[in-house]
Amino acid sequence: MKEKEDLKLKERVGLKIYYDGECGFCRNTVYSIKNKFLLPEAQIYPAQDKKDTEADMKKYNSWVVIDYKGNKYYKFEAVIYVTSLSPRFFFLSHFFKLGLIRFLGEKIYEKVAENRSLISSSTKCSISRK
Repeated sequence: MKEKEDLKLKERVGLKIYYDGECGFCRNTVYSIKNKFLLPEAQIYPAQDKKDTEADMKKYNSWVVIDYKGNKYYKFEAVIYVTSLSPRFFFLSHFFKLGLIRFLGEKIYEKVAENRSLISSSTKCSISRK
């Protein structure tokens, strides 16, 4: 049990979340996740801070989540991963992995990503719409 708790802590400490730094909605969302999911160890950065992360953000039209091993997650898969680390909401990650829920989660994520400029009309997003 102790080893499992140590691994979860290691995963939370190594969690890096990159968002579109030119999008106020994106910034507010990742900081809200950090606080509400009880992930104070999460490191949050604008994707524009690193060229490769910015390129990934634009390529996938997504936030970029990197785990403690350097694996990258995008879109709803990133939501599932971050949720799995939450002491408060970890149980939802199993539900989110179910076929239909995962499918719907991806579709909802993509719609929000495509329309976040409208959601946060007072900010600019550097990811172009497809």
